[in-house]
Amino acid sequence: MGCGCLVVILLLGYILFQGGSCKHDSNYIPYLLKGYDAYVYNNDTDKEYYTGRIDANYLTQKKGLSRCQSLAYEEAKRRHLSSWSYVCCTITYASDCATKVR
Repeated sequence: MGCGCLVVILLLGYILFQGGSCKHDSNYIPYLLKGYDAYVYNNDTDKEYYTGRIDANYLTQKKGLSRCQSLAYEEAKRRHLSSWSYVCCTITYASDCATKVR
């Protein structure tokens, strides 16, 4: 087996390992990050609102998280929420929600 085949197999294994749904909050940022989906949670009514998608990659993750926070703040303000929280769901090539970060 050539070196190129081994790299492809390892990459495919890594992508499959990254798949799955969000089960808990984490500070883990996947290397294959494509962006974030931002959600605002109304603590008073237990409702969740999708606020938008932010393009980002592993190298621009801090800037993307800052934009995610700003989107969430603007949505909470627009909806006049007094008690709210937010989450940024990491998007990879293998999953629409590999992890949730705040």
